[in-house]
Amino acid sequence: MFAESAPGGERRSNRVCSAAEQTAEARLLLGFFDTGSLLPPSAVPYCGDEEYLSACLSMAQDLGRYCVSRACEVVIRHSYVAPKEWGTNLTVIAG
Repeated sequence: MFAESAPGGERRSNRVCSAAEQTAEARLLLGFFDTGSLLPPSAVPYCGDEEYLSACLSMAQDLGRYCVSRACEVVIRHSYVAPKEWGTNLTVIAG
């Protein structure tokens, strides 16, 4: 019911820890877009070490999803359906 990952060793509920991780994840992702690098733990002082690490891992997953999404947008924007004489259901991606 309680986690010990709070700064200073005080005990916090799992819900508070989860909220701290999610808030830190958002802050880390925005910081990455602004600076191009991972923010240090001092940028999220309300997180303990475990929460910071969890937020970093979640941020990396979200960043991967964002990159795949952006890549798909570019492929869709630069693709077209080839003429029927080239074959059926053939899509050519312009490089």
